[in-house]
Amino acid sequence: MPSNPHVWFRRIEAVLSTRRITSERSRYSYVVQSLPFDVVIDVEDLLDPIPADEPYTRLKDAVIHREAKSADRMLLEVFTQVDLGDQTPCQLMQHMRSLLAGRHMDDEIFQEIWIDKLPLPMQ
Repeated sequence: MPSNPHVWFRRIEAVLSTRRITSERSRYSYVVQSLPFDVVIDVEDLLDPIPADEPYTRLKDAVIHREAKSADRMLLEVFTQVDLGDQTPCQLMQHMRSLLAGRHMDDEIFQEIWIDKLPLPMQ
């Protein structure tokens, strides 16, 4: 699964729409088949038993929530190697945004990391 589960689900939902798969149960089954094994392990609690109410919606919400947290952790690791150096704070922010490479990161987390990279008098 890519680092942006929202985009992954948009693609899956396009396939589901094209194939006219509309029931929650059928959508759930299709997604379970399509998820990478490591993601399936993360949502194992929703596999057995299959949720009775809105199984697809509950699975989608869980995958997005859990995988987005994993992506944020990965980005935190990337950002630990970044420092202000001789850049301006604005240049640092632009550099950090470029490291996201289109991936989503919670704005509050991003801002907190960016502020931590600034010298104490600037924080």
